[in-house]
Amino acid sequence: MSESKNMKLFSLSDILNHHLEEEELGRSKSRLEGGIVAEFPRVTEASAITQDGEIFGRCLRSVYYRMKNFLMPNPFTKKSIRTMNMGTHCENYDQEILSQLGILITSNDQFQGINPLQPEQMIRGEIDSLISFPKDELLKYSSVYTFDNTVEESNPKIIIEHKSSYGYYFERDVVGTKTINGEPASQYMLQISIYLDQYGKIKEISDIIMGKLYYISRGDCIQKEYDIMLLGKDKRVFYAEHPCAGKYQSFTPQFIPFHNLKMNDIYKRYAQLHDYLKKNELPPRDFIPIYDASTISDKFAAGKISKTKYRMWEKGKISDLGDIQCGWCPFRKYCLKNINKESK
Repeated sequence: MSESKNMKLFSLSDILNHHLEEEELGRSKSRLEGGIVAEFPRVTEASAITQDGEIFGRCLRSVYYRMKNFLMPNPFTKKSIRTMNMGTHCENYDQEILSQLGILITSNDQFQGINPLQPEQMIRGEIDSLISFPKDELLKYSSVYTFDNTVEESNPKIIIEHKSSYGYYFERDVVGTKTINGEPASQYMLQISIYLDQYGKIKEISDIIMGKLYYISRGDCIQKEYDIMLLGKDKRVFYAEHPCAGKYQSFTPQFIPFHNLKMNDIYKRYAQLHDYLKKNELPPRDFIPIYDASTISDKFAAGKISKTKYRMWEKGKISDLGDIQCGWCPFRKYCLKNINKESK
């Protein structure tokens, strides 16, 4: 051991990461060689366009590529694989506690809904958890703006979506601060809204009274909750924010509309996807893979790009700032190729 400078360090990280990447590469290759074309879209691939023209959820082009079984030129990285697995572990842990409490009815329950605007199109989904409380117990643990004595069901049921995240933007935008209310992430709002609209009908469960987005931070285990309801004949999406364990005090104690979103806004996008698939026509991009200089400046001024990333872009250390949806898209390279062709 005298020649310590010649010692080689054993890296457990390299072994584990190599295995994760090889495993994901094998899955991707298997999908391609199998030639399986997905018949129906998933609930997690929902999207909608708000009245202000903002697009929520998944890019139609990305979903088209997956359903047509295109090769993923940007397979999931070791970091993204670990991130997804950590989320699954958090979900399993919470479900175990719900089961111990005796209130968990079912978990990870798959179902197949129907797009009311395109009956030929099924929508595949899987709820995380369905729980049931005796009415008296539910009222005891409920905020006054969420439940009152008008709840008719003796054992009302709630659909739970377990989510985990971390970082500055999660704590600012989702958890909220002392001066700014939090707001649930739009893609998860689309997801749980479909569950509320479809799951009870498919499974013949009539006493589901609401959905809940339950967040936990993978950094410091901060918990944040949002209650979700569909209200009115046009099934508008409403949410109510819970305070965050006393850490952040700014929250609105009532149900408020989520960007005036209606269920048909979601189903219209699925119907558009159905038409593109039938015509074998590639949908337009919904997001921007790489911003131009003017967009970067505007996004930075609006607080959509962090100061650190902006400074790195100014110094030329980052050249591919774009929408986050494109950043983790496994089909990103296809869009970049098209952009390069268009610029020539």
